[in-house]
Amino acid sequence: MDRLTQAIESVDLPDLVARLWPESGARPGRPGLYRAVWRGDRKPSLSLFRARGVWFFRDHATGQSGNAYHLLLAAGLSKEEAVAILLGERPLPDLPRPPRRGRPRARTIPRMESTRRSSSRENPLTAAGG
Repeated sequence: MDRLTQAIESVDLPDLVARLWPESGARPGRPGLYRAVWRGDRKPSLSLFRARGVWFFRDHATGQSGNAYHLLLAAGLSKEEAVAILLGERPLPDLPRPPRRGRPRARTIPRMESTRRSSSRENPLTAAGG
């Protein structure tokens, strides 16, 4: 088996799509329906799935399908660029950081300690009634 075939069979296609097109919504290692942003897809129509241990794609809008190499060609990359990416000869961008989930932090409002102390000392009820 040659290096390119090994690379195609071992690549994590959702990871590759997420790195090259972060707007696609692809998540590494996760099969699913994502957006083909290289052709202006606004709604998800790109299926990424595993069969027999290898990642494949199917673009439901165009009818194209295949492995990672075919996806890169369908996205407009040249054969040389696709091979360089799959063989690791071309560095890929890092994955974007996922947004933080959970409740947003409450902002703390600075206290005005000096105002509170002075107001408790000058309480008219305690000063007058004594």
